[in-house]
Amino acid sequence: MKQANLRSLALGSAAIALAALVGCDGRTTVADAGNDSRPQLVSADLGRLVDVYAYQRIDPAVADRRLRFNRQPVLVAENVVVNPNIESQILFDASGAEVLSATYEFRPFDKTVGHEELLILWDNQHADEAGRFAAALDAAQAGLPSLASAYRGQNTMLRPIPIVPRNAAIRLQFSGTLDVTEEFFRINPTAIQVLEFKGDPAVVRPTEAFRVLSARVIPQGTRIVVDTTILGGEGESGFTTPGLPSSTDSVTANIRIAIPTRGGAVSSFYLKEDSIAELNALDSLGRPAVIRDFRSGNQADGAAGRLYEAEAPMIVASLGMGITAIDTANRVVTLHKRSNFVPVR
Repeated sequence: MKQANLRSLALGSAAIALAALVGCDGRTTVADAGNDSRPQLVSADLGRLVDVYAYQRIDPAVADRRLRFNRQPVLVAENVVVNPNIESQILFDASGAEVLSATYEFRPFDKTVGHEELLILWDNQHADEAGRFAAALDAAQAGLPSLASAYRGQNTMLRPIPIVPRNAAIRLQFSGTLDVTEEFFRINPTAIQVLEFKGDPAVVRPTEAFRVLSARVIPQGTRIVVDTTILGGEGESGFTTPGLPSSTDSVTANIRIAIPTRGGAVSSFYLKEDSIAELNALDSLGRPAVIRDFRSGNQADGAAGRLYEAEAPMIVASLGMGITAIDTANRVVTLHKRSNFVPVR
């Protein structure tokens, strides 16, 4: 049986030689002798998915940001991946004076939206504040943690499998523009797959080796955002998921992102193979695909295993419930609902 990463390419009757360099970590670098300008996956980053709002003045002459009655939140961008370390900041100090450095505020969670909404505390249109708004928006998208390229079976003593928080968004960067829409991925759900390992694909059939996980795929020019959580209004079919399943240990990759190459899923969605041979493997249907394997966070990972909730906990109803445990390290409160049929988020 031929391995997916061993291929021979023919040009007329002449074979094209591929030069391979083996690194100390076992990865094989394949030099592609072709001159294909098709897009290629070049990197991946992690962050928090938000909609971005501007803090626009109602009366342009009133500049005081503490006067909320003179401000209105206006949606300016949807599905933006921002730095997961951003937190809400208070506009005024204990004396009531304005905190000039205050820039970000998370709005209360809206179940019709299904993900966080970030208010940048500057007016994006007024001349006195537009520059600060633009700088804050750029800063919010900077410094995202990188997802290292990895594959299941690599030497974890030299290169540990990277961890992805269970509710993080994954932003994939490509070398060229991908001319597809979000509707395209709804019609062709296997074009980008998020898979959970249930067996070894080198031993069992791919259909048995993987479980397909639900995710929302959002194309953005040269980038594609994979939203691992589907909540509220995001779940058009009524299905929701709080994020990736937990890994069972702290070593083994349990999740794979697989993108069929060379039009394997749909001929119009053509992606080049990765230059690292080991990053070309199989998807859930056994087709050649560019892959990124990683480990989702678990309870032992603490704060690294799951992004903290941007919205502070609050009581929104008076119900007879109990607290059975508080895990401060992992920010987990265990409740006893006492037969109350209510959602707990």
